[in-house]
Amino acid sequence: MFHDGTHGLSAYGTDPEGEGQVASFSAGFRRRDPWLFVFSVLLQFHIGVRMTPIPKARAGFFDPEAALIALRQGAAMNVDLTDGWEYWPVTGEQVEVLRRRYNILPSEAFRTVST
Repeated sequence: MFHDGTHGLSAYGTDPEGEGQVASFSAGFRRRDPWLFVFSVLLQFHIGVRMTPIPKARAGFFDPEAALIALRQGAAMNVDLTDGWEYWPVTGEQVEVLRRRYNILPSEAFRTVST
């Protein structure tokens, strides 16, 4: 799993599109300041303002539909990974087991059906 587990548990990538989705996923389960991370990712990968020293600023990578799906997916979780959750004790467990434990449903479960 990666640093706090959000990329590994959510299965969203580390490319600009994935960063927007993981930020929205995180906003869904965060109890405090949920939009701060989304805002910084939007600036970095949609507006093109460099917010961190490593990745380059890029523009146009925010997908509103994918972000809303990720937000709903994170909101369905039963744990806030930013509020006292420790990832070291569970690093030996299978990701699928942790997804079930934390109620991380597949993103497909949150897609709306068009009529």
